[in-house]
Amino acid sequence: MPPPPLSGPRLVTGRSVGVVVVGTGFVAGQHLRALASNEAAALAGVVDADAGRAEAAARAHGGVRWTTDLAAALAWPGVDAAIVCTPNLTADLLYAFADPRVSLR
Repeated sequence: MPPPPLSGPRLVTGRSVGVVVVGTGFVAGQHLRALASNEAAALAGVVDADAGRAEAAARAHGGVRWTTDLAAALAWPGVDAAIVCTPNLTADLLYAFADPRVSLR
């Protein structure tokens, strides 16, 4: 009989992985719904350049934190990861911003 499936990152950390979703468009909606059904991850917040969209998405997904400031969101307690759901050009810029050691070439 195979071993039971692992329950993900909680085996190591003892808690769900806190995830910030960057962007609020169609693709972000897919990720937000997936996070809601994944017990190994918890939505830690929403980031979007448009404050109204960020607030609406946060409210629709449990009233989590929201901001237009990516640096602030990445510094929130409990944030372990980010899912970037923005157009390709802006996503590349965000990756470089988040970690200056990242090479995009």
